[in-house]
Amino acid sequence: MRNPETWVKKSYFGLTAAKAKEGKDSLNPTVHEALAGKDRRFWEEAMRKELNGLEAMGTWETTDLPRGMNTVDTRWVLKIKTDANLVPTKYKARLVARGFTQREGLDYTEIFAPVAPIQAIRGVLAIAAVRDWEVDSIDVKQAYLNSSLHHDVYLKPPVGTRVPPGKVLKLIKGLYGLKQSGREWNIELDTHLRSIGFHCMPSTPCLYSRGAGDQLTVITAYVDDMLIASPCRREVDRTKAEIMDKWGTEDNGPVREFLGIKITRERRQGRITLDLTAYIKGMVSKWLERSSERTWVPMQSVAGIAGGDKCNPDQAKRYQELVGQLLWVSNTVRPGISFAVGALTRYMSEPIDSAWSAAIHLLKYLNQTSDYHLNLGGAHRSHADQPVVTYTDANWASDPTNGRRSTSGAITYVYGCPVSWKSHVQKCVALSAVEVELVAASEAAREALFFSHLLRDLGVSGVKPTLRTDSQGCIQVSKDPAKHWKLKHIDTRYYFVRDHVQDGDISIEFVGTANNVADILMKPLKGLNTTRISRMIGLDMPLRGGVEDAPTSPTRDVLNRSSQDWGIGKASGNEEDKQNAKLVGANAAYARGLTPWYAGNMLI
Repeated sequence: MRNPETWVKKSYFGLTAAKAKEGKDSLNPTVHEALAGKDRRFWEEAMRKELNGLEAMGTWETTDLPRGMNTVDTRWVLKIKTDANLVPTKYKARLVARGFTQREGLDYTEIFAPVAPIQAIRGVLAIAAVRDWEVDSIDVKQAYLNSSLHHDVYLKPPVGTRVPPGKVLKLIKGLYGLKQSGREWNIELDTHLRSIGFHCMPSTPCLYSRGAGDQLTVITAYVDDMLIASPCRREVDRTKAEIMDKWGTEDNGPVREFLGIKITRERRQGRITLDLTAYIKGMVSKWLERSSERTWVPMQSVAGIAGGDKCNPDQAKRYQELVGQLLWVSNTVRPGISFAVGALTRYMSEPIDSAWSAAIHLLKYLNQTSDYHLNLGGAHRSHADQPVVTYTDANWASDPTNGRRSTSGAITYVYGCPVSWKSHVQKCVALSAVEVELVAASEAAREALFFSHLLRDLGVSGVKPTLRTDSQGCIQVSKDPAKHWKLKHIDTRYYFVRDHVQDGDISIEFVGTANNVADILMKPLKGLNTTRISRMIGLDMPLRGGVEDAPTSPTRDVLNRSSQDWGIGKASGNEEDKQNAKLVGANAAYARGLTPWYAGNMLI
């Protein structure tokens, strides 16, 4: 019989091509589709392997159903697993419970389970890059099955199990799909890590540390995926052994992928880069009719989305799926699209056709810039000597479609590495530009203090975050109590930044608008400024060392096009073409290794 993994790799590209053409085949088939297909025997083998594993781990026991108790249904989830480059690796079959058939108070109560926030994950990677720590990743196999349930849950026997008639299966271990399984696994993980000397950091859940100095070890846990970081290789190996002795664990070695994010390390340069290039290309092949559809502008305008007809139910579902994928890209490695994605999320409950067009337009921008990656560390990062720096900005009453509420933007750096960003609409209607900047600064201060606390938990003491804003009025109000009487109507919670500045916990200083990287998070920028600020934030562009280094990159595509291709000198030519024409010069400057300031201002 053919090896399943070999067959999957050979047939993958044909399978995805057929999916794009016919819309039938899938890497996530139903049981009916899987058992009716030509690869039936591979799926049957995967399902048998799953059932045998569940029985071997003592997941359930056969019993009678007590009077008044509920039975929970199950279903099979089938998937062809791929790596970060979308290369298939194996057939995967998992038996999951239909948690929606559970009854609250009878077979479950609390269900909340924490995970490490993505900001903290980037923060740990940034510190590892700057300080040259060892970073390995591990994956606990069938993690939920390692936890014990604290409620009686009874399962209807799934097809394939040998259970006498009239009997049911009483679950002893947590099964995927149960409402409380995530919580039970988190309790199990927390108990074991504490037993081997780790403690949970007060600043954030699912971040654990042990030891100090060169013996410090940090674990970042996201359900069953974990990063283990330490200055000492011996401590990393010791920690992995202590976890692997407890549970079946896959040792992935030095981290190359985490949560689907490709992680590349250049130790000589002291740099770690994060990218979702393969993920974005997968989105392009799924959502765009032609892979050549590209643009340099993420969004034309917010007002352009307003109005339009409601999407039909099928298109509304597609819109929600697409925006969900865009949200993942924005939250993980692409801060430059946060504002555009935030505008699109306002239409999740009732999508309209203009919002769908804007989402496709944003995807075209990602297609153009799919090779960009987030840069953590490196020799040329700005303010590398400052532990925590947060840029903040706000756009006063700029959106007529949202009740003239203002938009805040903030981006935080740890030792010069971008680790956190946020773009959101403020809760209140501001009466002045100073007021809106003060609200934005107060919200940004909370994130800055979080990272100062995180560094404190990692043994870095005396960290004083710095806020940078382009509003002199905000700085004066934060420092001078005499100015406060003009803002008596503001909610007291927005004086958060003022109190911390006056107490000496945070410093606040001025930065020019042209150098305020948070500008990209609170309004749509034209293509030239989008490229300039993206570079300033920490996104590495293609062709940094020269045009000939990457002949197929988006930048080279721009450079190879003449001014006539962009419509320069023609009466026709839309606004997007004009912006793309300007980008020819800007990206040429990037390609030749010029500074971000020069590249951003050479054509202004």
